[in-house]
Parts: sequence; structure tokens; C-alpha cells
Amino acid sequence: MNKYTNDILNTCNPEKQDWIPVTERLPEIRESVLITLWDRTITVGQWYGHRWGHAKAYQEDVLAWMPLPIPFH
Repeated sequence: MNKYTNDILNTCNPEKQDWIPVTERLPEIRESVLITLWDRTITVGQWYGHRWGHAKAYQEDVLAWMPLPIPFH
């Protein structure tokens, strides 16, 4: 595997990342973050202070979140 493949796999590997359980803390309002759903799907969502802004995600479906990786320049 090359470096870029490893970076992608590391982004999707919760053991190598700092996932934050929603029971501990929530992101800033309207901050785009990666979220892990109950079915272990990883997607992008936004916290709106009372709900998650994503068509698939309901409050009870989100287990954890983490900041988005820095985009490639």
C-alpha cells in the first residue's frame, strides 16, 4: 500500500483516531464533523444544537464524532 492508502485507512480506523463519544461531548454548533452511526457507518454531519444535520442520522443513531481531516492542498 502507498502512503495515501494508509492515510485513508487510518482515517477510517477508530483505534488510530480520537473519536469523541456523544455522551462525553458534542461538537460546536454547525461544525462539520465525521460521525459514526449505530450501524458503524461513517459519514459527515453537523450538530445544530438540538439535532444532527444529516438525512440518515437521528440523535439516537450517532455514537461518536471527530473533526474532519485537513483537506489536501
